[in-house]
Amino acid sequence: MDESILRDVLFPLLFSPEYGGDSRDCKYDLMLLTWGCRTLLDSAELLGIEDESAPRWREVLARRTPYPTDANGFMIGADIPFAKSHRHYSHLLAVYPLYELTGHNADERALIERSLAQWVGFEGALQGYTFTGAASMSALLGKGEDALRYLGELMNRFVQRLPGPPGRVGGRDGARLPYAGRVPAVGGPRGRRHPLGAADERGGRALRRAARHRRTGRGAGRQGPSAAVLRRW
Repeated sequence: MDESILRDVLFPLLFSPEYGGDSRDCKYDLMLLTWGCRTLLDSAELLGIEDESAPRWREVLARRTPYPTDANGFMIGADIPFAKSHRHYSHLLAVYPLYELTGHNADERALIERSLAQWVGFEGALQGYTFTGAASMSALLGKGEDALRYLGELMNRFVQRLPGPPGRVGGRDGARLPYAGRVPAVGGPRGRRHPLGAADERGGRALRRAARHRRTGRGAGRQGPSAAVLRRW
């Protein structure tokens, strides 16, 4: 290893692998460090293990620097604001899928909302999983209409209807995909489910019924429930 790179880059700085750039207090690394220590502690407690490293894990959590933020929400790192269109929510992993931040109080909820709006507000580099991620974060906050709107953006921008059995759609490359198998997860911490809202739940039930009908051959020759959901979007 080049010692100069180790001394001047890797040791003092952290790196955002998605957004790019070296920064002090890179949020991507801080989030994973936090989640890792908490998961180790929770696992040891669940298994009844007195791990000799547990005090060190607690020390890391107690002394870890706060996540860097600015007026627009979470930053990439202390030296890099989120300021351009980017496909991935690497700076929001603590919200989803790690659920380290869940909006449990008004200030935290407002911070998540600002960060989410800033991320999806830049056009140009957004991809399909941009909108499934945004939908899942909205579901975490109990904002069903926002979650449905993001899924609608996914459908409108990246998914097309194909001729054939009801409920089958295609990606941008023309591949035939069963849409019912592509509904984003909306589970919460420790398995708690966060409601997408009444309209979203009806749509989810319809899609699950469509998947069962395809597996069992029921409903052949008629328009399945997932087609109605796709028409809504």
